[in-house]
Amino acid sequence: VGHAGGEEPAADGIQVSQLLELVLGLLGRLSARRPLLLVLEDLHWSDQSTRELVSFLIRSLRGVRVVLLATYRSDELNRRHPLRPLIASWDRLRTVQHVELRRFEPGEVAAQLGAILGTEPAAGLVDLVFDRSGGNAYLVEELAGLVRGGGDPADLPPSLADVLLSRVDALSPQAQRLLRTAAVAGRSVPDKLLAEVAGVADAEFYVGLREAVESH
Repeated sequence: VGHAGGEEPAADGIQVSQLLELVLGLLGRLSARRPLLLVLEDLHWSDQSTRELVSFLIRSLRGVRVVLLATYRSDELNRRHPLRPLIASWDRLRTVQHVELRRFEPGEVAAQLGAILGTEPAAGLVDLVFDRSGGNAYLVEELAGLVRGGGDPADLPPSLADVLLSRVDALSPQAQRLLRTAAVAGRSVPDKLLAEVAGVADAEFYVGLREAVESH
């Protein structure tokens, strides 16, 4: 899909509005045969064209047997993320239902581990994985994969380390410096101690800290 702002032609020369209508027509024809579920995952990584398509479908999918399921990670949406105003506008529509998936409780983490490992996990393993994952289902799955491969759940899977470090790499140098210092301290550290050990002035400290917090 091309950019809708200037009605640029798509690759085959048709206008964006025409392409959107063609997609809508296709979904309408498919849903005439049987109810249709269209799933779009990870909208926090979507480009402008994809966001335009989703917005168009949300406004236009009426009177057809189509359910549009779109997912995104709220911890990826900083204040300037282009998806934020769109979500706010979608929430005002009666045809849109916003479902927030909460973090798992220990019992739910135990059930997820049992399903992945194929056996009832020991209480100590459940406690460790829950503590390390915070009930995040994705992190539980990654840690379970480490255990299934014979690894130590206290370690960090390489795939998970890459995901976490990629988010840190996007921050400014002062925010990264604060995070590296805080990582040594563990789960909690007083702000004054963090600033002192990091060796940064108050102004720089609070700018970097605000950036890290806003990036979750």
